[in-house]
Amino acid sequence: MKLLLFKILTCLLFALGNVTTSQANSVPIHRNDSASDQIKRQGIIDITHQELHLSVDPAKRYIKGRVRTTFHAMEEPVSSIHIDLHDDLSIDSIVSRTGKSLSFIRQENLTTSIALADTLTSHHSTSITIYYQGVPPEDGFGAFVQSTHNNTPIIWTLSEPYGARNWWPCAQNLEDKIDSLDMWVTVPVGNRVAGNGLLISEKKIGQDQTVFHWKHRYPIATYLVAFAVTNYQVHEFTIPLKNGALPILNYLYPEDYDRHSQNIEEILPAMMHLFEELFIPYPFDREKYGHAQFGFGGGMEHQTMSFMVNFSYSLTAHELAHQWFGDYVTCGSWKDIWLNEGFAGYLTGLAYERILQNGTWENYLASSIRSITSQPGGTLLVSDTSTVGRIFNSRLSYQKGAMVLHMLRWILGDDDFFEGVRQYLLDEDTQYAFARTTHLKHHLEKVAGINLDEFFNDWYTGQGYPSYQVQWQRTDVGIKLHVNQISSHPSVPFFELPVEFGIYGPERDTMIRLDIRENSTEYRIEIPWHVDSIAVDPQHWLVSANNTTEFLTSTDTSPLESEYRIYPNPSPGKITIEGSGLGSIKKIFLYTSTGKPLTSFTPRFKNENSMQLQVVDQPPGLYFIVIHNDREESTVHKFILN
Repeated sequence: MKLLLFKILTCLLFALGNVTTSQANSVPIHRNDSASDQIKRQGIIDITHQELHLSVDPAKRYIKGRVRTTFHAMEEPVSSIHIDLHDDLSIDSIVSRTGKSLSFIRQENLTTSIALADTLTSHHSTSITIYYQGVPPEDGFGAFVQSTHNNTPIIWTLSEPYGARNWWPCAQNLEDKIDSLDMWVTVPVGNRVAGNGLLISEKKIGQDQTVFHWKHRYPIATYLVAFAVTNYQVHEFTIPLKNGALPILNYLYPEDYDRHSQNIEEILPAMMHLFEELFIPYPFDREKYGHAQFGFGGGMEHQTMSFMVNFSYSLTAHELAHQWFGDYVTCGSWKDIWLNEGFAGYLTGLAYERILQNGTWENYLASSIRSITSQPGGTLLVSDTSTVGRIFNSRLSYQKGAMVLHMLRWILGDDDFFEGVRQYLLDEDTQYAFARTTHLKHHLEKVAGINLDEFFNDWYTGQGYPSYQVQWQRTDVGIKLHVNQISSHPSVPFFELPVEFGIYGPERDTMIRLDIRENSTEYRIEIPWHVDSIAVDPQHWLVSANNTTEFLTSTDTSPLESEYRIYPNPSPGKITIEGSGLGSIKKIFLYTSTGKPLTSFTPRFKNENSMQLQVVDQPPGLYFIVIHNDREESTVHKFILN
């Protein structure tokens, strides 16, 4: 979901209502927590199918319907289940698969306890049907909204995070996806219904009503189930993708049809192709993708049909990205909402970088960093999931989430980063299911072969950002840097990060990447031209702020202090590193003259006094070798490949 109004005025609190009983004979049932907590704690049932038969009129705030839920027992026999439904909606009756009336109790925590007709044994299936009606409550982001556009009535739903129970009986949780879904919505003639999946039928009933049947055959989280109804005008086209032509189905307001339909056809295909190229094929390709206009101040990634207030480039990219990150793989807790929103935000940035290429990428990075660093603290991990404003905090869940991904890309390099994310998407435990931050971390570590504990401690649970103070002076062979770091928040005393430095001269410039592992570190860098200025992180790879550089006017004419000699220079490709301190080397990094990392080496020495590196498949030009030793010292050496 993307909010265009970043200040969220409404905070969702769990309402407490009086316990009521059905008109049918009820039996005492032990009060329990919400259905979601019950499923999480016991794993008692698995919902395999739900049928929603709904009747609405967009001119009236009212819903009437019946919902049939098919489920099977997990490991233990089940004699009762819990369903989430707000107290403002009345339950007329609940019946078993055989039509037997079932006893139920409305509980204080907006759940309903239902006694099954017979105990359901392990791995056996049954179904119940709930008949209900009423005026859905107004809270959260507006789970069920009756409004107008151009003086025409409209009803739309938006259930993230806790709004599904406001308009239909469901298991509102992030533990069990509904395996498949059918929705029939009956509306007055002249309206169309947007929904998940494929439109199977559209049948007129009598003179004044039409029923629309939507079928969805992919697992779906409860909060992504949705419908919208008004006098939509339909816009259709196809996009050729890896697995065939994908139908695109857009439900647009008639007054906006011409401009929006043209805009969608212009911008959506390139986004689709990019996301497939970087990650995996569109995950719902047997059905469709599309959009439905609605009145919320942003967009919502309802599975296979995003609801949109408009079709700006950023909003269109953001909601499309959610089909991979949020719908296909869904955060397993609202504490980890950044897995949804951070990825959607970063993929929007990738569309700027790879498609638009008109300065929007640089502006995106700079503005994101400014927003994140406008306050000294704040974590990605959402500690208070009862407050909608904290879950969907723009600075943290969206922008910091996106920039944390950007920093991981910087640390790992493009190849390992994107492959790690692909493996995260392809994991059998997370595909069409739920994921936590640990799943992403595991796959990035496995692909890159590095430990990311410290990074996630600093940027996921930790708070703040680094500021770099750099003093530099010229030497007879280049420059000397003295780097110091200050943290904005005490939870992270020091951020261990690779930092890029721009080194500029009157005729040439270059980028140097240095791995900053401790404070007050000094680096001597060979530069074969006059340097007149330097910059910290000029390409915006890091979340940092208030960085300073100070030129020390006194010239250091001492020779480069290094234990190592590199030759031949220039070199045809084979480089020899010689010195008495080879046994102290921890890692060697190779960079291009623009600061792009090429490869790294972890040497294993005994008593050797020299080692050789082979640089292959690289064009002639200037390169840098950065040598880190076990005393946490670094030296930077230039060499020319001819």
